[in-house]
Amino acid sequence: MSRKTVFISYSHDSSRHDQRVLELSERLRKDGIKTLLDRYVEGAPPRGWASWMLDQIDAANFVLVVCTETYYRRFRGHEEPDKGKGADWEGALITQEMYNSRSRTLKFIPVLFSAADERFIPEPLRSTTHYLLTSESSYRSLYDVLLGQAGVEPGAIGKIKSRPRLKGKPTTFSEESEAPGSATEAKPERPNAERSPNSGRPPVNAVALHRRAQRYLKDDDYEAALDALNQSIETDPTSAVAFYDRGLAHYLLGDNDLALTDFDRSLELGFDDVILYRNRANAYWGKKDAVRALADYARAIELEPGNPLAYINRGRLFEETSQKELAKGDYQTVLTLACAEEHLDYARRRLAAMGVTVSVPSPALDVWRRKLDFLQVEEARTSDVDEKFSIQQRIEEARQKIPELGG
Repeated sequence: MSRKTVFISYSHDSSRHDQRVLELSERLRKDGIKTLLDRYVEGAPPRGWASWMLDQIDAANFVLVVCTETYYRRFRGHEEPDKGKGADWEGALITQEMYNSRSRTLKFIPVLFSAADERFIPEPLRSTTHYLLTSESSYRSLYDVLLGQAGVEPGAIGKIKSRPRLKGKPTTFSEESEAPGSATEAKPERPNAERSPNSGRPPVNAVALHRRAQRYLKDDDYEAALDALNQSIETDPTSAVAFYDRGLAHYLLGDNDLALTDFDRSLELGFDDVILYRNRANAYWGKKDAVRALADYARAIELEPGNPLAYINRGRLFEETSQKELAKGDYQTVLTLACAEEHLDYARRRLAAMGVTVSVPSPALDVWRRKLDFLQVEEARTSDVDEKFSIQQRIEEARQKIPELGG
């Protein structure tokens, strides 16, 4: 088996977080996997950190993306100027490589040190399996994936054992009908044989029930999700996220009153999150309470100014209340955000319906522009003829791509 190389992409959240990343790297190295980490560089790389990051991602078989709130903010480019440029640049490179592969790549693997960080997995990686590294078994699952030894090796396919199909027989009746009361009666169950409602089943805790509910929500099975969430909350009535998810299930099933009750309880328990305000606003608007809905949309935008859905939903409210100019403003704001193409397309269509013609470049345009800038700096810096030629080819590729994307 060839040795695998893994690059670890992370943000410097705190000294403790840096130490946990280093410990993960050292464990992987101890277990035979070569890791690439900025902590192993003496001083600074000769060609600069940006070039170093690009080289590490190119050299690695896999990239472990350590997801935290800080990493997500920098990945999305929402960090304050001059802070977290490493994660910001790595985010651009990861987005670009996934764009080039049409998202058909397993190179980038999200890893978490805390279950609470699951919501900070960057959008391009949310369809990828993530690993919560809180136990030896979860580390082993990740390790097996890195070495290509996960799953069960299938057995050999044997010979088909064919047999004739069963045949049914026609029903027959006796000429004389049975005497009344001659049917066999079911035997009564023995006394003292009381059965437990969960007989034969292992006990399920609140966390497991909540995770099950989240899978049901993901599969759009809202009734099943609601049932699991009711059990989860009964087991642990202090889980703010469980109340939020149950509110979401109620909302998706069309019950705005119950949704609002659960959203309010979630907020009381400390879940002060943009998705809560956005969906509570949706529930308020479902009851035609525009004042409270607008207040919650405003709070969602205050918490995350780059969230396209908050602007889209508020724009719809403005449209339905005949405030067309305000709706246009929200949709035009969406077009300035680095967000999914489906959100950009929706904003364009709504603006077109209101008579506004827009032409928006692809979201990949900014990545290619930054790539071109980086390559031009590298071309001027290197004196190696072969390397310069390679960089010039990539520059030409970028120059051709930018106009195709609307630049």
